[in-house]
Order: sequence, then C-alpha cells, then structure tokens
Amino acid sequence: MPWTRAIGPAPQLLATKLGGLDVFGMIADNHTHLDLLPSAILFEIEPSFNVPMPSAAALLAEKRPMIRNQDAIAISWLQAVLKRQP
Repeated sequence: MPWTRAIGPAPQLLATKLGGLDVFGMIADNHTHLDLLPSAILFEIEPSFNVPMPSAAALLAEKRPMIRNQDAIAISWLQAVLKRQP
C-alpha cells in the first residue's frame, strides 16, 4: 500500500511511493480543505487518480496572516511562483 494512514486533524507528513506528502487538516483561521477546494488545482498522481491541491495564491493568502518564522520561506517561494505565472 503506497499511502500511510493519517490520524487526527493536525498536519501529517505522509510517506508515499512517490515521496513525502504534507497533508493538513486545518490551516490559518480554522479554514479546512473544503474552504480551499474552489480554488484547488487537480494534481494527477497516477492515471484516473487526481488529488485537489490548493493553488499557490490560496496558500499564500492563508500563510501571510500567520506571521510564523517557518512560513517565511514558504511565503517567499509562493510569491516567486506567482510572479512566474502568466
């Protein structure tokens, strides 16, 4: 089985056959995956298996108000990604 089972609402780092996968239960102001779903991008893991992922803009909007040291690099990276998008 390629997936490790996540338990609980806290962020989980899962081991997959394709590498690490960071999964969150909630982000920022108690937003859930469902709150970010409208702006999600489908990521094809394998044929006929797509996983919705928050867009870079949605993640940036969630991380900016957190003002945590560990988010500073992610914020810089997300800003660079958005600058490169057409």
